[in-house]
Amino acid sequence: MKAVAKEERRVAYPLVLIFLLLTAGIATAATGLLALLGWILDLPRLVCFGADLIPMAPSTALLFLLYGVAVCLRTRTPLSHRTFRISVAMVGLGTMVALLLFTLGCLNIYWEVEHLGLSTSRTVGGAPIGHMSPVTAFCFLLASVSFLGSLSPSATRSWRTALALGAAGVLVGTCFIFLLAYLYGAPLIYGGTFIPPALNTVLAFVMLGLALLALAGRPAGLSGGSPAIGSRTAFAFALIFVLLAAGIVMVGYRYYRNYERNYYSEAAHQLAAIAELKAGELVQYRKERLEDAAVFFNNTAFSGLVRRFLDHPEDAEAQQQIQEWAVKYMATDRYGLVCLLDAQGVTRMSVPTGRSPVSSVVSQRIPEILRSGQVTFQDFHRNEHDQRVYLDILVPIFDEQDASRPLGVFYLRIDPDKYLYPFIKHWPTPS
Repeated sequence: MKAVAKEERRVAYPLVLIFLLLTAGIATAATGLLALLGWILDLPRLVCFGADLIPMAPSTALLFLLYGVAVCLRTRTPLSHRTFRISVAMVGLGTMVALLLFTLGCLNIYWEVEHLGLSTSRTVGGAPIGHMSPVTAFCFLLASVSFLGSLSPSATRSWRTALALGAAGVLVGTCFIFLLAYLYGAPLIYGGTFIPPALNTVLAFVMLGLALLALAGRPAGLSGGSPAIGSRTAFAFALIFVLLAAGIVMVGYRYYRNYERNYYSEAAHQLAAIAELKAGELVQYRKERLEDAAVFFNNTAFSGLVRRFLDHPEDAEAQQQIQEWAVKYMATDRYGLVCLLDAQGVTRMSVPTGRSPVSSVVSQRIPEILRSGQVTFQDFHRNEHDQRVYLDILVPIFDEQDASRPLGVFYLRIDPDKYLYPFIKHWPTPS
């Protein structure tokens, strides 16, 4: 009876293992297939589990479909030569794609081919969607190592078994960390440009990793072939994989160097164009302010009003006309204060009243400006009365009857916070 029970357990164990492998393989492939259908049919619920979560990329879904089918093919033991080649070819293709996307992802290069022609334009938390995460690509590489390591034709290859078990264990452990982070509401790697793995991607990797753990200690075997033939076949596939991987790395490196060179060149041209545009507009801004001042410079009518007001402060008509000029300039919102200073730098009139007085930097320059007889553009300076930075335009006013007699200075204060600083900070293109 004990012998019969032992024989029944020996027969039942492979059946249970085959059932579990089929379940895991089908579930992995189904996850990828549902995600692909979600992208094709524009059904977000099939692609991700929330609008604020990163969705599974089309390329990721396609690889899950390949790996899931490959696991299902491994449920039969011994393997036929055809099944063996198909499963290795599928995983080898997935490995090359994962290696290429891992390299590009680490370099922050997003390959449009990953979209498979589907529309994926939005971002989640600053990360673009529709592209495979480097973490996902690394997990596919671990799955490939475990799968190919488990293809030993006999259980005597202990190092292959250890390699397959180790890779599958790292895969499952990594995915459990990301899964726990999702379950506790604090997903990892969100909030930056580095693309995190999607929640459905992590779940699919857990199922795939458990299947690979089961396959790791199960010799594949080849029907109608010897272990030596299987080893030679596996060695040939491994050699092809190494050569192709080396080629992908070399091509990726060359592509990255060309991309970097072109990117820097384009950025330099863009910066030069924007700098030229900014400089031209600043020159035009300064020119317009000087043109405003030119209205009062050597203006005999305005000089007569200033002389009347300074000689006779009680002349209400002259004062009113000067104030009207000041109010018109204030209405343009280009100036924060308009003042009339006498030859000693004393403020005789200001519009509006109640603003901070003229800075001592300006007052000390009044004699120099009157001697030069030219409109002066006062550079950035800090007003000691309110600790703010201003620009000023100073227009010397002379007697219309005696050009050598200075009357005072017409003062226009510019607040750079109103226009100049926002203009300098504004960037004309997305950056």
